[in-house]
Amino acid sequence: MARSSRSKAEVRQVKNTILDAAARVFGRRGFQVITMADLAAEAGYSTASIYNYFPDKDALLVGLVDRSIEQFMEAAQTEFPGSVLPAARLEWLALRLLQVAHDNLGLMTMLLSHGMASQGGGSANVVERYFSVHQHFMDAITPHISATSTLGDEVAAQLGYQFVGILRTESFTWLMGTPPTSLEPIAARLTRFFLGGVAALGGDAQ
Repeated sequence: MARSSRSKAEVRQVKNTILDAAARVFGRRGFQVITMADLAAEAGYSTASIYNYFPDKDALLVGLVDRSIEQFMEAAQTEFPGSVLPAARLEWLALRLLQVAHDNLGLMTMLLSHGMASQGGGSANVVERYFSVHQHFMDAITPHISATSTLGDEVAAQLGYQFVGILRTESFTWLMGTPPTSLEPIAARLTRFFLGGVAALGGDAQ
C-alpha cells in the first residue's frame, strides 16, 4: 500500500515501529556506526521504506526526541480532579516522568554518550532540547508542591527543581544496571522521601 493512501493512524504506527527500532539499535551500538540499512533490518522494513518516512539518521534522532518530549509534555499537562490531593498528584506525575524515561532508555543512553553530547551543530542542539523538557516538567510540578506546603511559591519552585533532579537521578541509575520492572513503588518511595523533606522544612506536607 502506498504511503499516500494510508491513514494518519497507520503512518503514525509505522513511524513508531521504526522509531522503536532506532531506539534499540542506537542504544546498543551508538548513533555514529549505524546505517539506515541496519535500522531497516532492526525494524523489519526495507531500506527504501525507511527513507519514505525518515530521510536520514538525523531525522530519526529528531523523531525520537520529539516523541519523548511529546510524552513528557502530555504527562505534565494533566488536569487533576479537585478531589485528588496534591501529594497524590505529585506521585502520579513522578510515575509518569519515570515511565517516559524508562520507555526511552536507549535514547537516553545515546544522548548521554560522550560522542553525541560533545558534538556541535544539530546533534548538540537535539541533546540540549531533550534535557530542557525537564524544565517544563518542573514548571508543571511546582504548583502541586506549592499546594502541599506553606513555604511559598519561590521555595516551591526551588523544590520542584530538586524533585525533578531526584527523579532524573533515579532514571540515570538504570543505565548502569538492570532497569526496574515495576515503577509504582519507586514513584511512591521517592515522593514520600521528597515530601518528608518538605515537612522537615516546616512545610506541613499533605
